[in-house]
Amino acid sequence: MASFPTAGSTLMPVAIANFRSSYPGVELTLAEGEPEEIVPRLRAGELDLALLFEFDEDTQLLEGMARSPLLEDPMYLALPREHRLVKKAKLRLSELQGESWVQTSSSSPCARHVVRSCHAAGFEPSVTFESDDYQTVQGLVAAGVGVALIPQLALSVVREDIVIRALSPTPPVRQVIAATPEGARLVPAAPAMLTMLGQAADELKQSIN
Repeated sequence: MASFPTAGSTLMPVAIANFRSSYPGVELTLAEGEPEEIVPRLRAGELDLALLFEFDEDTQLLEGMARSPLLEDPMYLALPREHRLVKKAKLRLSELQGESWVQTSSSSPCARHVVRSCHAAGFEPSVTFESDDYQTVQGLVAAGVGVALIPQLALSVVREDIVIRALSPTPPVRQVIAATPEGARLVPAAPAMLTMLGQAADELKQSIN
């Protein structure tokens, strides 16, 4: 199997623990990477199953894959604690025009979506720092060098010196899915793991709500 990092630290451990309890004789291996790194390996038959995310405009990456939707992962705005907008419970993205931004590397799906969202709000984001580690992103926001959009799955641990705010009227959302090669003969363990991942996603949604 493979997973992107934030799901690898939230959804996947629960599913693996439940799977091993039910099927102790099945050996599991887990690799980590971004969707654009994982999908070619899935197509090549190196992986049996992958936990991925996609945005509505990026669905071509998963053409030829059988998709099992698990949950929606909205993105939230992270601000330095002393930011001028922290008194507002909800913010519009257009209110962040002129801010410096911290984001993941420019080639990543999340970074591309942040840029598209800012364009839709009427401005070009000024990206000052990039990091694919969301804890580093939080640290840069805390230091006051920029604001950031961070997926909910990456907010299981939030620094005390930043503030998280929802975006209004609707936040950017990435879809978290489990994928297998379409038309391929699945190993017997794959459907069982898909069930475990669905249960883990349901538990996570309940804990968030």
